[in-house]
Amino acid sequence: MTIKGKLMKRAALMACAATAPFWVMPAFAQDAPVGGEAAAAETGPGGDIVVTAQRREQSIQNVGVSITALSGDTLADLGATSAQSIAAHVPGLLFDSGSGGGVNAFVSIRGVSQVDPAEHQEAPNAVYLDEVYVPTPSMVGFPLYDISRAEALRGPQGTLFGRNSTGGLLQFITTDPSDSYRGYFDASYGSYDNIRLEGAVGGPIAEGLSFRLAGMINKSDGIFKNHFPGGRDSFETNVFGIRGKLRAELGDWTAQVTGSVNKSPKHREGVYKASPAFVDGNGVPQYLPANVDFYGTGAGNDQFGYRDPFKSVWDANFDSSVGSLRKQFNYVTLKIEGPVGGATLTSVGNYSYGHLDYSEDSDGTPAAVNVFGNGGTTKQLSEELRLSGSSDRLNWTAGVYFLDIRGDYYIDLDFPFLASTTPFHTASVYSQRTRTYAAFAQLEYELTDSLQLTLGGRYTHDRKTFDSQVFDLTAPGSPVIYDFSRSNPAVGDLARMSKGDWTGKIQLEYKPNSDVLLYAGVSRGIRAGGFNASPDGAISYAATPFGGETVIAYEGGAKLRLFGNRANLRASAFYYDYSDYQAFNFIGTAGSVSNNPAYNYGGEVEFTANPLDGLDLSLGAAFLRGKVKDYNTALGTVIDTEPVKAPHFTLNGIISKRFDIGAYQLKLQYDFDYQSKNRANLFPSPITELPSSWMHNARITFGKDEAGWEIYGFVRNIGNTARKSFAYDLSFASIAIASYAPPRTYGLGARLTF
Repeated sequence: MTIKGKLMKRAALMACAATAPFWVMPAFAQDAPVGGEAAAAETGPGGDIVVTAQRREQSIQNVGVSITALSGDTLADLGATSAQSIAAHVPGLLFDSGSGGGVNAFVSIRGVSQVDPAEHQEAPNAVYLDEVYVPTPSMVGFPLYDISRAEALRGPQGTLFGRNSTGGLLQFITTDPSDSYRGYFDASYGSYDNIRLEGAVGGPIAEGLSFRLAGMINKSDGIFKNHFPGGRDSFETNVFGIRGKLRAELGDWTAQVTGSVNKSPKHREGVYKASPAFVDGNGVPQYLPANVDFYGTGAGNDQFGYRDPFKSVWDANFDSSVGSLRKQFNYVTLKIEGPVGGATLTSVGNYSYGHLDYSEDSDGTPAAVNVFGNGGTTKQLSEELRLSGSSDRLNWTAGVYFLDIRGDYYIDLDFPFLASTTPFHTASVYSQRTRTYAAFAQLEYELTDSLQLTLGGRYTHDRKTFDSQVFDLTAPGSPVIYDFSRSNPAVGDLARMSKGDWTGKIQLEYKPNSDVLLYAGVSRGIRAGGFNASPDGAISYAATPFGGETVIAYEGGAKLRLFGNRANLRASAFYYDYSDYQAFNFIGTAGSVSNNPAYNYGGEVEFTANPLDGLDLSLGAAFLRGKVKDYNTALGTVIDTEPVKAPHFTLNGIISKRFDIGAYQLKLQYDFDYQSKNRANLFPSPITELPSSWMHNARITFGKDEAGWEIYGFVRNIGNTARKSFAYDLSFASIAIASYAPPRTYGLGARLTF
């Protein structure tokens, strides 16, 4: 059995233990339960949506945080099917996969990101699902169904949320059980034989006991056409999910248990659009012009004599013997809450299990150049205990938090084209354990009727241990060529880290009347250090660990209700000063994180309005500038460079108009988003540049509200825009590879609500 095979067998055994018990501390319910039906209330784009950015329900207009919130109805109208779907509707947010498929997802908020695909790396923008932290890149790319609300919070959220949120966080709230029978069913069919079925039902079982059961299945053919004889198309869709909630109310106590299974059975993914590339005389990777015979294999060809003949980025010739994805994300959460004296005590305990098995044709050509695989198993146990209360002038929250993440992973790196000369095939098998303890508190005190002071702080202690071995699979017996473990005298304490640090926030909010909110504050955010996973043993022992990062964030903003509450204007501006920013860069066959000074500054503006009955408008824009300083390039030079996935400008908008036709309703909707030029790597090169792009979508809906039914048609990516979402420099192998957002798709569907 191969090294990878042994690891996968071990992962399968651990999967059988996925029902291991988890502990929660008994507690009690809030006066207004977070994430319930009230939290989904919205009066349209010109009105106020309720959010829980400060761990209690508030109108978005009354929270001194830069937030974009999307209700479940809005997400349904936009055709949002995955967590990444919200990115097109949030200023300053990018949220996509490094491969263009469903293997993982990277969040960039205000230019703060880390795009390391290694499963053990936690991002600087936290993602929460029903108040629970989601730890790995593959688990973050979860499907959306039966969602009550999605929130994007910009800026460090280190006090109340805490975990690795130096850039911001995304929060997804699913629909809770209700005290009356409710549900829906939605079915659609579209391009590439895309079939999606989604539904939910819930209501009372007995007095004080209610449930909600939701499910989804989505399957489609591959959108990346393979013209290689006998080859198979790639980027299929194959995912299903089921989630159940049971809620019990016993007097003032409320307990809710949520269980969910989200799974992507094995399907075709894992390939890129390839272009010939070379390194110029200055050491900068470049695309190879069609009239230049750089490798002696013909004008414009790579070193293997090949050049992709297709203009479309969704057509290619590639080896389809590799390239597949299988993953799952399962979790159980128990939330118990209720009153304790004059306060509210809340307990949220969770056990999460994630598994990934992924392989890709990394060269995207008919030749067997580069095969990459990674995956493993993650188990997470967490518990948060919060106490909150209020008086005439004071709102306060305090709590403690525990997190334990255990992961066992692998990376498989193979270059078959070197087999006859200098064989290269390695397997990295590694594990990481993270244990975190934290205590936090925040108070909001009204100094006067119109002036409020917010003070918050959190102390977090992280412990991490890391163990890694890299095997040479081309040599007899597969010897270890890299051994990063505490038992290795050359490693010792490098394989563990233990450190405590604090985050904090101080902010003033001025509210002269119910239509105006002005705020300004300073916050300190942190992100713990970690370890680089070496796929080939090329990273030195000393460079394997990297340090934590710290940001001092200065932010101010305004939220205004206009025209008799028919419109809202929200604006914010920020400056981030980083110490030891964790900068990820991909060079050659692997990536690594280094610590560098950095800064970001910019702002966002959002305008929502309901100028006429049935007409809703939503517009957003973001501006950004940033620098990662003193970056050491592979050329031996030191440069200041722009951060990854940090466009200078983003724009987004939704325009919808509803017409009443007797007892029926017709709704027309158009939405768009724009990203200016940005890059996928710290080292500037045309190969890793991501051009500016516009995307447009449309939807038409006809139905009868009284009967609870509607039929709809949609077109996504109307202009068939080739949006380059990621790119990698493999110029050492004479190619450059890139992934793209899906092409134009269209379809029909029907929805029944009851």
